[in-house]
Amino acid sequence: MIDEVEYEYDFSKFRIEDKNVDICYHFAASMFGENSFWLKNEILLSPQRYLDQVTLLTSATVDMHNTGVTSYLKEATDKFFYFKLKLANGETIILHVGRYRDSQKLYLYYASKRLPEYVENPQ
Repeated sequence: MIDEVEYEYDFSKFRIEDKNVDICYHFAASMFGENSFWLKNEILLSPQRYLDQVTLLTSATVDMHNTGVTSYLKEATDKFFYFKLKLANGETIILHVGRYRDSQKLYLYYASKRLPEYVENPQ
C-alpha cells in the first residue's frame, strides 16, 4: 500500500511492439558484484514477503537517461517509488519500483545501495 492506495504487482515480461524486457532479469542483474547481490535476489522467490517489509523513502517521475530496450519500459512507466529494505545480513538496499502508466500495476525495476543521483538532487 502506498499513500493509502493498494497496488497489484506484475512480474511478467514487459512487451511493447517487437521489444521484450525481462523485468525479473533486469532486477536480478542489479547490484552485481555487491556483497548483497545474492540476498537481494532472494526477493524474487517470495516478493510479497519482502515488499510487506519495505519503507517508502520517496517517489519521482520517470527519468529517461537509459537507452536501448529499457527506454521502452520507462516510456510505459509514469512513476518510480523508492523503498528501503533491510536484508537478512543487516545491509540496507533501495528497491526501485516502477508503476505502469496504463494498468497502474507495480513492478520491481532495480535495486541499489543508494538513491539515484537525480532523486537525491532533484532539478
